[in-house]
Amino acid sequence: MLSERPIRMHQVHSEREWVSLQDMAKAVETLLHLVQVWEERG
Repeated sequence: MLSERPIRMHQVHSEREWVSLQDMAKAVETLLHLVQVWEERG
């Protein structure tokens, strides 16, 4: 049963939020690897 209380989230995304270029590059590398694995397992 779902809770009747609302879920409150504060500043999930803000104007000060940022990610480094290295982190973004690693994320892309990880996604490409996952796509390769999924393709192999078809």
